[in-house]
Amino acid sequence: MEENADHIEAQWWAATNAGNKAIDQGDERAAQHYYEAALATSERLFEAAWTEDSACLLAPMTCNIAAHNLAELNRRNGNDEAAAHALKKGVTTLLTNAENPATPLALRVNCGRHLPRAIAYFDQLCPEASDRADVHTLIARTRIVRRQIRKWAYRWNRPSQDTDMQTVH
Repeated sequence: MEENADHIEAQWWAATNAGNKAIDQGDERAAQHYYEAALATSERLFEAAWTEDSACLLAPMTCNIAAHNLAELNRRNGNDEAAAHALKKGVTTLLTNAENPATPLALRVNCGRHLPRAIAYFDQLCPEASDRADVHTLIARTRIVRRQIRKWAYRWNRPSQDTDMQTVH
């Protein structure tokens, strides 16, 4: 049975809010657990996006937030490698979906829209990771995807070449 995007989103919010509360209470171990659960839940939203349009908006956003929260917590605890891993997982998820021609177009576009912020988190939270070859590869892939999205947007927004149809693609 497929899960409903609204139900998955509610689970994501619950995990994220529990993680934030755990941080406020000084329980970083619990926060780690909840933020990891939020990231896993966001992955389920990507699955739901194949059948529910609302998940096409939610999945990239929740992935970005969950990866950032997890990375920030790991960075705060001095675990720079785990912080970089969390960010890399988020960027890789966005890129994989944005690059896949079989992925619903709305999901591809929304993943592409969230990529610049996801990449910026490397400079914000893991500046030393920004110099790594694997991160440079992610940045290069992001630039390619962003160019593709600009082309798609141009094609969708230009007037039709058919003089009998005055619609916008």
